[in-house]
Amino acid sequence: MKIAYSSTDGKFVDIHFGKCSSWTIADFSNGKIKVLETRKTPRLCQAGGHTQELACDMFDLLSDCKIIVTVRMGIWIKHFAQQRGIKVIEYIGEIEKSLENAES
Repeated sequence: MKIAYSSTDGKFVDIHFGKCSSWTIADFSNGKIKVLETRKTPRLCQAGGHTQELACDMFDLLSDCKIIVTVRMGIWIKHFAQQRGIKVIEYIGEIEKSLENAES
């Protein structure tokens, strides 16, 4: 299962969903995580605020991920993610320690 982590360094979940422009994509299976890539996306929070178009673009770029782990996600964006079948986990800390949350 692929998981997208909002991370500035690939080790810690440390940035808000809308401010993230570099995602750590990992595969989680058999209780282990394997980092696959870093994926660049446009920031959702830009001058002029959020738009549904930007949100669609962001989710399209992360569409192969079943879970998004991020520091914080706004209510309407979280609802939008859930409508697309993406589980959202709000978490701050080491990516390795987030796996317990990803399983719940």
